[in-house]
Amino acid sequence: MRLLVALVFTILLGSTEFQAQNKLSRGTFSVEGGNYTLDAEIKNSKLYVYEPNRDTPYTHVSGTKYQYYHEGFKKTYYVEIVDPNTLYFTSSNVQGTTVLKRVDGQALATSGDRHDKYMEIAEKYQALASNKTDDDYEVQAYSFCAASALNGAMKTEKEYYEYARQSAIVLKSISVNPNKNPCSDAIPDSVWKSASAN
Repeated sequence: MRLLVALVFTILLGSTEFQAQNKLSRGTFSVEGGNYTLDAEIKNSKLYVYEPNRDTPYTHVSGTKYQYYHEGFKKTYYVEIVDPNTLYFTSSNVQGTTVLKRVDGQALATSGDRHDKYMEIAEKYQALASNKTDDDYEVQAYSFCAASALNGAMKTEKEYYEYARQSAIVLKSISVNPNKNPCSDAIPDSVWKSASAN
C-alpha cells in the first residue's frame, strides 16, 4: 500500500510540475501599467500569442522557451514562460526583456507564500499516508489531503477549491464520521461542510 501511495503522489506531483512548466492555460497578459495586452496559451505543443492584429504560433525550443521567426522583419522573437502568471518577451536584435503578467483575475499559485505553504502541507500528508499500514481509510484520506494541498500549490484558487470539494465528497462517502474533516489545512472546513454529492 505504501508503494501505491508513493507512486500516486509522485505521478500527481510530476504531472502538476510538468503542467506548471510546459502548459499555459489561456489567459490575458499585460505589460505593467496596462498599455499593451494580449492573450496566450499552450495548444498542440506550441505557444499561441493572440494580439489584436494577429495570432502567432511560437515553436518550442527547450524547457519553457518558445520562438517565432518573422520573415518580414527578419527577426526572431522569443517567449519564456517564467510561471503560469508571467511571460518574458525578447527578440534577436533588441536588448532587454518585456515582462507581461496575467491580468485575468485567475492568477495561478505557482510561486510565493501560497505555493510554499501548500507544498509543505502536501508533503506532510504524503508522509502520513506512506507511514500508515493498518487503516485503509486513513491512507486514502491522507492521500486525498496530499492531492488537495498539491492542487492548492499549483492551480488557481477556483480550481483548488473545486478539487478540494470533490475530495471532500469522496472522503465523506467512505468515512465512518463524515462530519470530521481529516485535514482542514488541505481541505478548508468551509469546503468540507458544504460538500455534498447533490
